[in-house]
Amino acid sequence: MKRLNNKWVLCVLLFGLACGWGACRKDLNPYENGELSKSVDLTTYDFLKSQNGLYDSLLHIVDLIGLRDTLQKAEVTFFAPQDYSIINAMHNLNIARKLNGENGNWTIDSVRKGTWDTLLHRYLVKGIVDLDSLDYADGVNLITPYGYQMNGKTVTLNASGIVGGGSKEIQLSDKNNSRFVKDWVSAVTRTVNLKTKNGLLHVLNTRHVFGFSSFVDSVYPVLRRPFLGVYQVIPGKIEMGYYDEGGEGIAYHDADPANKGKVNFRTSEGVDLDNCSDGLYNIGYSTPGEWLKFSVKVLKTQSYILKLSLASPHSDGFVRIEMDDQPLSGSVAVPKTGGYQTWETVVVDQPFELKEGIHTMEFYLEAGAYNAARFGFVPAQQSPYYDDPLEIPGTIKCHEFDNGGEGTGYHDNDPRNRGSARLDIRFFEGVDMEKCVEGGYDIGYTAADEWIAYSVDIKKAGRYLVKTRVASPKSTGSFHLSLDGNDLTDELMIPNTGGYQNWDNVEAEVSLPAGRHVLKFHCDNSGFNFQKLELSAL
Repeated sequence: MKRLNNKWVLCVLLFGLACGWGACRKDLNPYENGELSKSVDLTTYDFLKSQNGLYDSLLHIVDLIGLRDTLQKAEVTFFAPQDYSIINAMHNLNIARKLNGENGNWTIDSVRKGTWDTLLHRYLVKGIVDLDSLDYADGVNLITPYGYQMNGKTVTLNASGIVGGGSKEIQLSDKNNSRFVKDWVSAVTRTVNLKTKNGLLHVLNTRHVFGFSSFVDSVYPVLRRPFLGVYQVIPGKIEMGYYDEGGEGIAYHDADPANKGKVNFRTSEGVDLDNCSDGLYNIGYSTPGEWLKFSVKVLKTQSYILKLSLASPHSDGFVRIEMDDQPLSGSVAVPKTGGYQTWETVVVDQPFELKEGIHTMEFYLEAGAYNAARFGFVPAQQSPYYDDPLEIPGTIKCHEFDNGGEGTGYHDNDPRNRGSARLDIRFFEGVDMEKCVEGGYDIGYTAADEWIAYSVDIKKAGRYLVKTRVASPKSTGSFHLSLDGNDLTDELMIPNTGGYQNWDNVEAEVSLPAGRHVLKFHCDNSGFNFQKLELSAL
């Protein structure tokens, strides 16, 4: 294996020379003594180009992704990786390909432009970030133009056998979306504080490998895995933007390798993502034959109803869902909703039994042009929100209403969840869930004749005090409670609490029998928010 590695290193280096990578030394020799107070009458781009071929590979990538204007005109700080860093990254990539039985002859131009664009922007910060500005114990978090978080920190190197006796440099760290330093990958500069006509230049040490720890996995992910390692959960929604990691042909197939979406999210991949007017992201620019895979965790074996959030100005679209490479939904027609950001929930009424455990869901674009934001599965039959009924005495939170959907677990006059918390909880159910200032959730947009049902287990028969947590800017709202279809209370009026997030209790006494029952909260008159019920024995 050692001989094989040496052979591949030689091949990559020879190829680099042929492509103009060549130069016997890649260090920035005239400026290699750490901190400088030097300036050059050149732009950042032009200065790198003037260095006798030391940055040919870097500048080729800069030109490839259209970053030249930024390095010539914008006020930016650039942590420049040397060509050795890029050569080493390409070498690692080709070794990975070779070990997986593929040709290890990829060049810079073999890598998707989007990958170069995403990773190179991690070395770029808007404005001037000099050595002194990073002289803090924990460093300074640096936000790249694409909103990715890095960390810069002033460090003192060792020299001549003396700890801390060397020059001051900058340690640039890729935080890997983690606040824990143990997860960070760092590089140290070779040269700092070189002022150019349009910004500031720091040069990283040749020991740095381009992309920190992300290059090979971004270019050549050989295994499919959940996005960010997190399974999407059923019952619940499956976000289209959170398709699996793994790349083209493994986690997704897109007819065009370029990402034509307009959002800075997963830009190195071919799936066309846009900002969704209904929250998070949607896929667009759909082409028949494209597909995405999602790693999911089914929490409980039971029957589920499939729902899809789709938008299209046309009526010729079709989609299908498969599970573990087996047909599930068949072809589902995409309705004409009025536009690519006019969303409608499509319901497949036929229940599907899903088995508890880890599975793969596949979303296939069969025909037509449309956008898709998410799809999901809700339980088809009435059952408690948790495995067991809610206990009384105790607290019943508004969002813990029964499974089963419209007409069973709840009745809502509008089939869509319009609440501000819909992306957090029970998106595909009509109850309008909001984020509550007191923590958790509340139900808003109440309307007359709506109701929600709770399976409860009353531990002891007797008299109970019910405190209903409500909020309203007016005094016209009212509600009542029922048990197993029989009224427990009269109509209870809701006072003016001062606003939809100013909370107060409405109290009533009720008699409850022991055992398992269904408790319902009925909205008699609209204009209030509901948060929870607290029931205590008298």
